[in-house]
Parts: sequence; C-alpha cells; structure tokens
Amino acid sequence: MKNLEQFTIETHHDTEYALVFEALAYRWEDTADPEREDSKFFFELDKAIEYAKSIELEIGFHPVVEKKGIEVSDINECEDELDTAEEYINYFDVETFDDVWRGCVNNGRSIEGDIVLVWSYEKHVGYARNFLEIRYGGHNELESDLVTTNHERVWSPVAQVLLEKTKVKTLSDEEILEAVNCELYEAREWKWNHFKNQPTDQKIIDGLGLSIELEETKD
Repeated sequence: MKNLEQFTIETHHDTEYALVFEALAYRWEDTADPEREDSKFFFELDKAIEYAKSIELEIGFHPVVEKKGIEVSDINECEDELDTAEEYINYFDVETFDDVWRGCVNNGRSIEGDIVLVWSYEKHVGYARNFLEIRYGGHNELESDLVTTNHERVWSPVAQVLLEKTKVKTLSDEEILEAVNCELYEAREWKWNHFKNQPTDQKIIDGLGLSIELEETKD
C-alpha cells in the first residue's frame, strides 16, 4: 500500500477517497462556464484556506476552497512517483465534492452617481459598438452589479462606468455633455455604429436628464 500520510481520508458511498483541496477565485456567470482563476491545490485544508484568503480578487469574485477526492484504491495501484497535490489531481480521475470554505465577494465600490454607459457589439466582437443607454448609477448599485461576460458576445448589453461621480459633480450640464462626448469619441478611441445606434447629444441629454435645449438644425 502506498504512503498516504499527506492525505485526509474520507469514505463516501462505501468508497475511500484521498482528499485534495483546490483554492481559487470564483465568479459565477450566467453561462455553462463560471470564471475560475488563481487555482492551487493542497493536501491540507488550513493551507488551502490561507492561500484562498490571500488572493487579490477582481470585481465580482470570491475566494473558495473545493474538496476533491481520489479513490484510495487507484493511488495504491499507481506505480509512478507523484509528489505535489497538483500532480495527483492531474494524474487521477477526480471526484468533486462540496465547497468546504467560502469567502466574501469583492463587490467593489459604490457607483451611485457615476455615469454608466450601456453598449453592445455589432456584427462581431471588436467591431463597431451600438449605443444602448446612458444613465447615472443607482442607489446601492455596486461595481459588481455591472460584471458580465457579454463583452465576448455580439448584440448583448455591456454596462460600464464611463465617468466617476467625482469627475462630474462640480460640472454644469453643458460641461457634463462635453465630458461625455470626449469619453465616447476621443479618449477611448471607440468605433461606433454610425448607421444606427450611435451616441448623439440628444440621447445623452435625455439619458442623464440634462437641462440643455439643442438648436434645431435646418435640412
């Protein structure tokens, strides 16, 4: 029989499993594949939790430790020399059990009063953008509320902070309009769908409730 001293052994449905703990940053998405980053494997639960707590989380992620098991009989039959927990995980078939530890989600800061832009890609990812909406961040709205993977799809809305409240709170309505147009057309070098759905002064004024009356243009 192999030396199994580094493992914790548990029995599930009359089968003995040697446990390995995976610590990682996790973000659920409304897709078949949640975001998983900074993964490492450990024999000891306390070391896995210690590492998980140390992960610098991106917005919307939380640290988690998952319990995984390798059948003891498989390990005993193995003739190869394995050392690290990751080597065991990569070598054997692995059963994934419940999470054994979860930390708090990094929700980021409040975006109440920030100017939020909503857009989507036209035709294909990286091509022209469609302007969908511009608004102020709502009460109790956080950075994590804007997190999505829609920037990897076409015709799917993406919301992001265009200008923080601190940059516009002292501006007049006319200056806000100018600052927004600068971000939309100059600072970020975005390509807009000018056949339809491009940002216009009137859309910005309506979306942000600015007290500006545009001069009527003559045909």
